[in-house]
Amino acid sequence: MKKKNTMTPETDSPSVVITLNILLDEKSFHCLKQSIPPGSRSKVVLKQAVHLGSNVVLSCNETEARNLLLYAGHCSGVVGSIHKAIRSAGLPMD
Repeated sequence: MKKKNTMTPETDSPSVVITLNILLDEKSFHCLKQSIPPGSRSKVVLKQAVHLGSNVVLSCNETEARNLLLYAGHCSGVVGSIHKAIRSAGLPMD
């Protein structure tokens, strides 16, 4: 998990952008890949995935991770991995 400080234009106060690293096995990655519709911006996250042997690491921000959850609600391995990444970052699950 990486943190980066940015300034928000609405308040000119610092906000933190957190990069989540989501570890998936090949089966879960394939399920997720099949779940995302053509033309979705979430395809970019998949294109930037890093393959490590029989595992795949996705790096994305919280919003992108929650969007992936919407697409892959039926892929239990994906849901579990995203929940784990969100909880590990100390973010709420709501």
